[in-house]
Amino acid sequence: MFDTLKDLYRGRLVPDEKDGPNRPYIQDLLRLREGNREKLCQGLTEEQKEILEKYDRQTAEMIELIREDSYINGFRTGTRMAAEAFTKE
Repeated sequence: MFDTLKDLYRGRLVPDEKDGPNRPYIQDLLRLREGNREKLCQGLTEEQKEILEKYDRQTAEMIELIREDSYINGFRTGTRMAAEAFTKE
């Protein structure tokens, strides 16, 4: 079951394609973030830009792992709730 949840989370099984970056308010935030990032990079040296790129990649990886764990934990909680509904009077 754990692999099925990962497949579901990673998009190999798609319950809802409307979540995440596809939402309009997330798109707005991404545009703002990118504009601010461009302004920031104008004052950085090449070495500082490389450090910022590494920071961005590590942050994105961390966020993705947190999202995956949260998704799986939420699914498990929902499954426990459904199981309780059928087993308790």
